[in-house]
Amino acid sequence: MTSQPEVTIIVTSYNRRSSLERCLLSLARQAGLPAAAYEVVVADDGSSDGSNEMVRSLSMDLPYRLRVVTQVHNGYQKARIMNRALLMSEGQYLLLTDADCIFRADYVRTQLADRQSGTAWAGDCIRLSKDDSERITKDSIISGYFMSLVPTRLPQELRTRHHKNLFYALIKHPSKPKLVGWNVAVWAKDLFAINGFDENFVGWGCEDDDLAMRLRQSGVRIKSNASRNYGYHLWHEVDPTAPVNWCDGANVPYLLRPMVFQRCLNGIEKRGIDDLSICISADRAKVTSSELRIVDEIARRLGQVPGDLGSSNVSEAELEVRFGDSRVSASWSSVNRIQVLLDGQSVRPTRVRPHLVIDTANCSATSETPKLRVFNPNAGDDCIGSENESAITQPQPWQIADWLIEEIENAINGDRLAAKDLLQPENGGDAERNQIPIGHRRQAA
Repeated sequence: MTSQPEVTIIVTSYNRRSSLERCLLSLARQAGLPAAAYEVVVADDGSSDGSNEMVRSLSMDLPYRLRVVTQVHNGYQKARIMNRALLMSEGQYLLLTDADCIFRADYVRTQLADRQSGTAWAGDCIRLSKDDSERITKDSIISGYFMSLVPTRLPQELRTRHHKNLFYALIKHPSKPKLVGWNVAVWAKDLFAINGFDENFVGWGCEDDDLAMRLRQSGVRIKSNASRNYGYHLWHEVDPTAPVNWCDGANVPYLLRPMVFQRCLNGIEKRGIDDLSICISADRAKVTSSELRIVDEIARRLGQVPGDLGSSNVSEAELEVRFGDSRVSASWSSVNRIQVLLDGQSVRPTRVRPHLVIDTANCSATSETPKLRVFNPNAGDDCIGSENESAITQPQPWQIADWLIEEIENAINGDRLAAKDLLQPENGGDAERNQIPIGHRRQAA
């Protein structure tokens, strides 16, 4: 019976057969621990260069267990294939890297020695030139000779970055050290607690920044161990979807969305807005009867019970919605916050500002109803009142509720739903599997 490995190494890859083979061979040289202590899962984003066949063939000759999970390539979808690899992994501790990275023989042992509860480690990699990368062959990795072709100490630039990262960790900087997917160590339970990677990131970049942000939200500290745990990045052409300037990346607007949920909606588990734990703060003494109907309709749609301080699960809320000038719960400052203004009314500001303000005065939902046609029996077919005349009515509570929920969904999803519409369904028509309706509301029975 095969024992459970201590650690799973997840290697992401797309059409990098040569680099991937060298990466896997470098992981076969790990010293100071039995091969059964770790396994490797290749997360393949639909390679067409024979990578999967190479992996299956190579697995017969490697000392560790090697498996591959793949998907039909439908644009750059690293987050999606990473979640599938997470579900396949068996180790309690995870090392995340890319197919274009190779490692020293003490890589796994050093990462295991650094394990700390509630901590994720940000390693680093030394970028190799094109010439140096081409000199590193499969045979040089198998023999260990490749170590004479690469730097054995961190370059000054990486040492400086490491020292800065030590300072950032000391002061508990909100966004540094950065997590870069080529060298990360993290507990599996910590990744599952935040629902893995956010699959709304389609295309190059930002999925690692989002992961780090949500790990920090969950209480995980991110530290740097780059001075003693670094790899070597093999040269390759720049990904065609990578922007020249980071801020111009297609995923940046979504990364900077106003509300970020610790457990992302489109992760390992698919969740909609009605799956969120929501606190509705609505003081019944401070809203009119018509406004109260809007509040009650919103609560009914979201499966919540409004009250003077919202739902009973305030401490577990992921989102708090404040209507008008209502009091907020004690959790207001630590959750995603929405202020709803009821038809343009002014409200007292809260100590901590909301992430989003929505004014129902902007709801444009109206209905046109034909006037009653009154026939004159003495005038043949003529009637009093034109059939084209209509009466404009103000939006009903259910219409405002629909509009509010749509506004909240848009804020949560950013432009991701539109981006997913650009993807082609897998296998010529499996649209439901490939396009997850992140903000989908369950239809009432």
